[in-house]
Amino acid sequence: MTIYSPEGNIIHEAPVLSSAAIRCELMGDFYVELPFETEEYIDFPRGSYIPYKGRKFNIMDDVVPELNAPARGYRYSLKFWGQQHLMKHRRLFWLNTSNAEAVFSDTTTLKSFATLVVDNMNDYEGRGTIPWRVGLIPEDKAEVTANIKFSGSSCWDAINDIAKAFDVEWWVDDNFFQTTINFGKCELGEAIALRAGEIIKNLPASKGVSSNYGTRFYVFGGVKNIPSDYLETSQGGVTNHISEKRLHLPNGKKYIDAWENIDPNDIVEQVVFFDNIFPKNTETITSVEIIDREIVEGETNKAYILVCNDTPFVPDDIMEGETLAGVFTSGSLEGREFELQINKDKWDKKFEIVASVEFAGETSVIIPNEYLYPKAGDTFILTGVKLPEERMAAAEGELLVAGNKHAEKNSRDTDVYDCPTNPVYCFDNDISLSLGQKVILHGEQFGEEGRESRIQGYEKVLDKEYEATYSVGDNQKRRWRNLLNGADVSVLDYEKQPKIYPLIHHLISQSPTGQAVKRLSSTVEQTQQGVNKVQLVNEQLLAKVNSLSADIGIVKQLDNYNIVKCNNIVASINDVISRVKPLEATLLTLQADANTEGSILNIVTEATGWKDITN
Repeated sequence: MTIYSPEGNIIHEAPVLSSAAIRCELMGDFYVELPFETEEYIDFPRGSYIPYKGRKFNIMDDVVPELNAPARGYRYSLKFWGQQHLMKHRRLFWLNTSNAEAVFSDTTTLKSFATLVVDNMNDYEGRGTIPWRVGLIPEDKAEVTANIKFSGSSCWDAINDIAKAFDVEWWVDDNFFQTTINFGKCELGEAIALRAGEIIKNLPASKGVSSNYGTRFYVFGGVKNIPSDYLETSQGGVTNHISEKRLHLPNGKKYIDAWENIDPNDIVEQVVFFDNIFPKNTETITSVEIIDREIVEGETNKAYILVCNDTPFVPDDIMEGETLAGVFTSGSLEGREFELQINKDKWDKKFEIVASVEFAGETSVIIPNEYLYPKAGDTFILTGVKLPEERMAAAEGELLVAGNKHAEKNSRDTDVYDCPTNPVYCFDNDISLSLGQKVILHGEQFGEEGRESRIQGYEKVLDKEYEATYSVGDNQKRRWRNLLNGADVSVLDYEKQPKIYPLIHHLISQSPTGQAVKRLSSTVEQTQQGVNKVQLVNEQLLAKVNSLSADIGIVKQLDNYNIVKCNNIVASINDVISRVKPLEATLLTLQADANTEGSILNIVTEATGWKDITN
C-alpha cells in the first residue's frame, strides 16, 4: 500500500500483512491500521495519508516506531484516521465576531449548529484538509431548536453534544474532494439476510443492553408553575409521595406500559423526568424600554424593561415563596432564563429583566447587552406563577405524548451481535457491507421473519475485505408475546360486526419502526384460483389498518407499535370461504395489484359485506 506525504509525494510502499485491518464504529473510531517492518527509519509526518476505497485516511499523531532489535530494524504500526477525526484536532469557536469566542451558548436549529461545526472545520489550517459541508438533516428536526453551551469544546465533542441534544446520530461521507456530515439515523439500503452458513459463520451471543431499557415507565414533568395543592387529596386517597411537586400524567394515569396487557414477568420499571414540560403561558413583548441602571458596581449599565400590553398576568399570580422569572422562547435570548422585577403596587404590565453577569476567563459579560437583547415580538414564558386549569391540562397532555415516545424508544431490543463472516461465501457473492446497511438476522430466537437490524460497526482484513466481523444491532422493538392472542376480544363488538373477526387471526408487532408493513402473507387455500402469497410493503395499508383499529378497538396500542404484521387471513372460516369463492377474478389479479391497498380492502369489503370499512 502506497503511503503519501502531506504534499502528495510517495514516502513508502508498505506490505499489507494479514494483521492490517480497517475498523469502523458508528459515531466513533474509523481508521486503517497498517503494521509493517523496515530496515531503516522512515519519517511519517502528520498529514501523511493513504487512499483506500475512494477515501483519504491521514496520520494524525506523531509516529514513533518500535526498535526491532533482532532484525536491527524498525517495527511500525501506523494508524490512518478517517477525515471525521480531524474534528478532534479543531476547537469550536463562535466565528461571528471579530475575535473568535471559545466559551458561548447558542439556541438554534440542528442545521445551524451543524453549519457552525462545518464553518470551523473549513477554517481549520491543517495540511491537506478537505472542504466540509452539511448533508442530511431529518425533516422532523428541521424546525426544532435546542440550547447548547460550549466551553472550549473540540468539534468532535461538540458534534456529539449536538447529536445528543437533538436525539439523532451523525456520520460522515467523504472522498478526496469533500467531507459531508449527516444527521438522523444511519440506516441505508434494502435489508440483507444474515444467516449462519451463508454471509455469516454463526450467530454469537448478544452483548450490550441499554440501561434505559424498560417496559413500564413512571413519567414526571417539571417543577415550574406547579401549585402547592397540585394532586393533593384527602387522607386515604391517592397521594403524592415524591419530595418535590412535579407535573404528573393526566387523568390519574400512574405509568405508561410498552404494550397492553403486559405479563408481570415482562415488567421492567424505569423513571423518567421531563423538566422542560410544565404549565406555560406565552407572553409576547409589545415594546422594550431601556433605562440606566447600576448592574456592575461603580458602572452605569443598561437595563431592559419588557412591555407586554396583552399579558393576562397580575401580581397575585406569583406563587408564595417563588421567584418571578421568564424563559425566552424566541429572539436572540432564546433559551435563556432571567429573574424579572415588577411594580406590584401599581401594575403597569412591565417586566424588568434582572441582568446576569457571565464570565469567560477574566472577562465579564452582562446579558442582555447591545448584541443579545430583547425586542418587540419576542416571546417568553413566565415561571413562578399560578396558571389556569386548562394550562395544567395542556401540560399533562404534552407530558403523555413525550412519555409515549420515550416508552416506544426505550422498550426496544438494544442487543448487539458481533457476526463473523463466511469469507468464501462473501467472496463468491461479492458481499462487503458498509456502515448503516440494513440487515435481517435469522435465528430461532428471532422467529420466522428474523430481526431487522443494521451494521453499526465492522472490522475487515485490509487485503481480504470479505473476511470481516460485523457489529449488528439496532433499537428494535422486542417481540411481544400475546399482543392479541389471549387478549380480551370483546372490544371487537362481535355482534355488531360478526364477519370481520374471522379475517383477523393475529396481529403482532415485530418489525422496526419505518417498515410500516413489511409483509402481508395471505393464504386462501380453499379458493379455486387462490393466491398463495402476497407481499405488500405499503404504508397506505398501515393507515387503513390504523383507521380500522381505531374504530373497533382491535389493537388499542397500534399507534405505540407503529408496525402491524397481518400474518394469515384465516381461510378456515366457512363464512369467509363462501364469500371469497365468487371473487376468483379479483383474487387472480391481487398479486399484480399488490402495491395497491384498494385491492385487499375491496376483497375484505365484499367478503364481509361491511361497506364502512374505510370510514
